[in-house]
Amino acid sequence: MTGADVFVKNALFATLDPTSRAFEIEGVPFLMVDTVGFLRSLPTSLIEAFKSTLESALTSDLALIVCDASGDYEMQLETTLSTLNELGFSSPYLVVMNKCDLAPDVRLPRDAVAISAATGAGLDTLKARILDALKDEFVRATLMIPYARMAAYSALRPYLTETSVTYADDGAVIEAIIPTVYADRFAQFRKKDQNA
Repeated sequence: MTGADVFVKNALFATLDPTSRAFEIEGVPFLMVDTVGFLRSLPTSLIEAFKSTLESALTSDLALIVCDASGDYEMQLETTLSTLNELGFSSPYLVVMNKCDLAPDVRLPRDAVAISAATGAGLDTLKARILDALKDEFVRATLMIPYARMAAYSALRPYLTETSVTYADDGAVIEAIIPTVYADRFAQFRKKDQNA
């Protein structure tokens, strides 16, 4: 989904180190942390080392639990959720069923997102579901920035994502996506027909 080439191998320890990648959905920047994939039948001495790689999931805004639709996905999902619950996991999550191109007739879990990382099928649906799941974290707003206030706006600009900018006689009209925690900082620029 991030477009990055990440090492993939069906071997123990192949994905022990979490990998972080930045990506955007509709201009909104996200950071995706890819943790160790699958924990099952590990020697007791290794369990703690693997659990430590999952710590980023505990503080995530949204977790994507990716299962192999062409394999025993029910066992994968149960094991993953059980392991996360042991760690005190409470973040919202989406179940993502990968390799659906290899198992077109498989019955998927309710509300799961079917994708194929190999072909790209379903990735647009997954991105839409991610945005929907995080909709309370962002505000879409139309801002009117008078030219005389551009310096004040420029100081705040790092806190939003501009999706379009048009120029009028009296200032710039900016369509933006603002993290909810920063929305109040832009109240002075919000168009009057919107909720501040």
